[in-house]
Amino acid sequence: DIENQQKWRSLIGDDDFRLLSNVSIDINDISYIIFTSGSTGAPKAVSKFL
Repeated sequence: DIENQQKWRSLIGDDDFRLLSNVSIDINDISYIIFTSGSTGAPKAVSKFL
């Protein structure tokens, strides 16, 4: 959306923004990873796909 693009453009330079827009993504790519301690107290990575 336009509001988010304007926000990111204010945080990074135009050249960097153009490079990011050329990155291809696939439905099988991981969108983010969170770490949770769960019941064991040991960190565990949980990935979220697109």
